Amino acid sequence: MNKRGQSIVMVTHTIAAAERGNRILYLRDGVICDEITLDPYDGENRERHKQLRDFLGNMGW
Repeated sequence: MNKRGQSIVMVTHTIAAAERGNRILYLRDGVICDEITLDPYDGENRERHKQLRDFLGNMGW
């Protein structure tokens, strides 16, 4: 659906699910603290995974 232009909003507490998003918003107590935009998910991009882990680490996760 997303490839056809439909936006999808997903809330998760797992990095495995978050990895599939291309725009990650980090919320704390219902407030957006920061966000990151990643390259489209292809299942193999290790640099993308590292960027997400670093971002979440900086957020204290």
